[in-house]
Amino acid sequence: MSLLGTRLLLIEDDVALGRMLGWHFEDLGCEVTIAPDCTAASRLIGENRYDLVLMDYQLPDGVSLTLLPQLRATQPESPLILMSAVAESRVVQQALESGVSAFAPKPVDPKSLATTLEALMAA
Repeated sequence: MSLLGTRLLLIEDDVALGRMLGWHFEDLGCEVTIAPDCTAASRLIGENRYDLVLMDYQLPDGVSLTLLPQLRATQPESPLILMSAVAESRVVQQALESGVSAFAPKPVDPKSLATTLEALMAA
């Protein structure tokens, strides 16, 4: 499955990582929108539809899991991938039970992340 034309919302506060992942997924044909925090992400989720959501766990104004009710209400079919340096089993379990489709520990490998995204889009 190709990611060509996939609308990807990337919620990441690390500017360098956000740029790197954004460029990587744009090279694979995604239309990438980057939100640096929960507030910006919430606004974008309310205004747009996304095929995939890739989100960091810890953001400057909270944890991204607080966005799950809004995401599931507005975009129930979109796979959600949580990235985090906090790979505690409690956090991973809470995320998966809350509706996250996959967990990617940081530091992320863009190629393996792309493989995960492609698999989720094909499912």
